[in-house]
Amino acid sequence: MNYPTIKEIASIAGVSANTVSRALRDESGVSPETRQLIKKIANQIGYERNVLASHLRTRQNRTIGAIIIDNSNPFYAEVLKGIETGCKARGYQILIYNTQGDYAMEEQAIRLMFSYRVRGIIIDPVPNRGEDHLRLLQERKFPFVLASHYSPEIRANWVGYDDYQVGNTLGEFLIGKGHEEILFFGGYPGDSTYDDRFAGFSAALRSHGLEPRPEQVANFQVDSDAAYRRMKLLLASPRKFTAILAYNDVAALAALKAIKEESLRIPDDLALAGVDNITMADLVEPGLTTMHLPKQEAGQVAAELLIDCIENHAPDRRIVLKPNLIVRSSV
Repeated sequence: MNYPTIKEIASIAGVSANTVSRALRDESGVSPETRQLIKKIANQIGYERNVLASHLRTRQNRTIGAIIIDNSNPFYAEVLKGIETGCKARGYQILIYNTQGDYAMEEQAIRLMFSYRVRGIIIDPVPNRGEDHLRLLQERKFPFVLASHYSPEIRANWVGYDDYQVGNTLGEFLIGKGHEEILFFGGYPGDSTYDDRFAGFSAALRSHGLEPRPEQVANFQVDSDAAYRRMKLLLASPRKFTAILAYNDVAALAALKAIKEESLRIPDDLALAGVDNITMADLVEPGLTTMHLPKQEAGQVAAELLIDCIENHAPDRRIVLKPNLIVRSSV
């Protein structure tokens, strides 16, 4: 596709390219009549400003990168909305890359961000794959903020949630409802989010004289299809749980579908709770009990923190946002 250029506008208007450039940027030195003519011609031929070229020319790129794990998860849509809000408020734009939880794609994403000369990166790193990519950012002294997941070995800016409280609150709530056989459903050890939630859940069990048992832990990489298949297998085997604490709402909603297909009643036969409070959690029947995470706030805070690092060389900070329990009829 050939894009209209400033030179084409200048040729049609009978003025210099410099005059066109000043008129389109609303700078002084161009008469109102000429400015109006130039903008009319630009609109007629479909001219769009080449932002990347402008950034390279002026060295004033105001773009940051956002690298996420799974854009099919509504959780990330809300985080990205917050990032966009934070960027707009400070005059920045975002370039988004979805890694699909793939370590090689994460490296591609980072190098793509370098090639586009973004000023910094907000990244939710792929869990369980080491910290080489984060160390690369540190070695280059490149501004970045970790979102949600973190690495205990990497000292860096981080915005996330109190996931220990998430697991502990849900564990206490389910126990308080009379459940002692609780399935922890989804995620993998080594993922910081999983580890913190499972630690909080385990502490809740132990405070009531209970212990997490291996047969009541189902570890898997969470997506809707995987969660559905795993729940179907668990329901087909001798069931050793009366309640399910899902790693996130995506896993919980997939489990809900599988449970209904087996003609089991929620919460009478099985209680079910998730994490995130995505929009669908309140639209299904029964409504999903879940932990609300302030997703848009997290995105906005991450953007503001990154821009402060870019513009003011602010020191590293860890910002923990508090979750809260949303009780619906699935428990």
